[in-house]
Amino acid sequence: MHTKLSVDPNLFETFMTVANVGKVAQAAVQMNLSQPAVTAKVRKLEAQLGVILFKRSAHGVELTAKGQQFYDQIRLLWHDLDGAIQKLSEQVPSGELTLGASTTIASDVLPEILSAFALRFEKIAIKLEVGNTEKILEDLRSGAVSVGLVEGLSKAPGIRLEPFVSDELVVVGAIKFKSQLKSITDLTKVPILWRESGSGTRAVIERALKKAGISKKQLSYQYEMASTNSIKSAACLGMGIAFLSRWSIQNEVSLGQLMVFSIPPLNIARSFHWALPGGGLGSANLFYEFACNYVSTARAKIALASNWWT
Repeated sequence: MHTKLSVDPNLFETFMTVANVGKVAQAAVQMNLSQPAVTAKVRKLEAQLGVILFKRSAHGVELTAKGQQFYDQIRLLWHDLDGAIQKLSEQVPSGELTLGASTTIASDVLPEILSAFALRFEKIAIKLEVGNTEKILEDLRSGAVSVGLVEGLSKAPGIRLEPFVSDELVVVGAIKFKSQLKSITDLTKVPILWRESGSGTRAVIERALKKAGISKKQLSYQYEMASTNSIKSAACLGMGIAFLSRWSIQNEVSLGQLMVFSIPPLNIARSFHWALPGGGLGSANLFYEFACNYVSTARAKIALASNWWT
């Protein structure tokens, strides 16, 4: 009957290093340890094995017969371990992620997720295309991007849409508009800052207003701007009121530059969606799974935004 030895495998590296260089002091330098620490590790291994592995010589240390036998066996295992580690490192995901995102998502939702993804997968290059929803869908259909994140859609021909995160569009503006906005019909009497035609955000707003009984002919279309940031800046300067995502206005509201106007019965809830090609995702599947897991477990910005507006 064989007695099972209890040996700490963490001591093998010390043994191999000392055996290879033949000097405890040199091994200590290579391992960034003190010489007494290396000596203590060797003695601990010898105690666990019940044999003397090294003997002192004029040139440093030499393996004993038992030590040489042990070294020959461990060296093969060590070589296999190095090979396994090398093979694993070669399997680290690499390549390029081509991602398309509509403006609000790109500026206010994605940065934290992309930052975490980049830290986790350092060898993957990230190319982010930003545009309105219509442009992102065109890029996805043409293959310019592998996966998209868009807003304001319930369906898109030839593209799979899946929910990503929830959002709400609210009426915001400078405090000077507070006395002018009491009811839904007051929206026909103030200048409105619109996103450009083709914007998913604009489409959602127009549908919601129509449902509330306000037609496009009743609204002012004097100002159209192609980005959320330009609309926010104009709103802060008092040029008009705007319909903006809760995600995009947290800083401005907290600083008192914008205020949110509650205008019953207007309630514009929406979802940001994945825009996925008809076939498989290929290499983009890695980011898709990472982002889905990120928002469902960490829920960093989602929780923050939810607590802020409820």
